[in-house]
Amino acid sequence: MPFISERGMGPEQYSKLHYQAQTLVGQIPQSENLSPADTQQSDTPYTYRIHRDQKNYLGAAQFNNRFQMWVMSETLMRPLWVTFFKTALLYVSIFFGSFLALFIIFRIIAVAEAKRLKELMYL
Repeated sequence: MPFISERGMGPEQYSKLHYQAQTLVGQIPQSENLSPADTQQSDTPYTYRIHRDQKNYLGAAQFNNRFQMWVMSETLMRPLWVTFFKTALLYVSIFFGSFLALFIIFRIIAVAEAKRLKELMYL
């Protein structure tokens, strides 16, 4: 029985995926103006997005000169977006919480100052 992780496919299924070079070149915007030889000599990985099995994936590919093969990694976009939105929600909550705290503090100071000014006017 093939190993399938909670996040999708296991090594057996992943090793059966074969991409044509034209498919990846079309997905990698950084490589549009480069020749295949220049693409293979680059030290930076190329990122791409691909839609497969009604799911969006974010991938990176880099040519390994030592082994003369492409090294690829892909991950589902959904967990990335969930993590991003959790972090963004945390930062937005902190921002609005601190904004509200500062508003309350300055409101208390303004009311106290107005009260003190009113007392001074009667003296």
